[in-house]
Amino acid sequence: MMAVIFLYICPLFRTKKEKLQGKNTWHAFCLNYKENSRTEMEEQMKKILLISLLVILIIPLLTATGFARGRKSCAPGHFLTLSFFINPVNIGYKHRLFGNLYATTNLDYRRSITDLELQTGAVYLFPHKIIIFTLYGGGGIQFSRNEGYQYPYLTVGTNFLFLFTEIIHPLENGREPNYRFGFSFKF
Repeated sequence: MMAVIFLYICPLFRTKKEKLQGKNTWHAFCLNYKENSRTEMEEQMKKILLISLLVILIIPLLTATGFARGRKSCAPGHFLTLSFFINPVNIGYKHRLFGNLYATTNLDYRRSITDLELQTGAVYLFPHKIIIFTLYGGGGIQFSRNEGYQYPYLTVGTNFLFLFTEIIHPLENGREPNYRFGFSFKF
């Protein structure tokens, strides 16, 4: 996940000449704001704000074990998730690789466009529970049956009791975040 954040922020640290020549760097984007629409600039600001907040919140959680003063949770080997409350219908599987790192796969069926989407990636389950919530965060890539490769994404979620909730934020302009809520079975 840190690699994804680094690759996204890396163009910000180029020389001034490279920034002026590059079309995708933030500095060149700001200098040419008259050519770009206001919505594009707002989208870039939202992404930078989101990434900054994630870095600020995740790094202390990964480095300081005393950050969450809850009881230490025992990480299960597998999770099976079912979400049909919020469209699209989703089934997911998380398999523990080692420690609290999980490989994850999700299938979304979108009836409106008759498309099946596959999301694959990795998530880190934080080792402490906060009241009844177990938090996790990670990222991955999404593929579509109709379009093939679509985009990389970041995900943040929580497991509580036998339920789960997730937010999937695509790292592409013009894409809205997806939300999931449903049942989570540990085994």
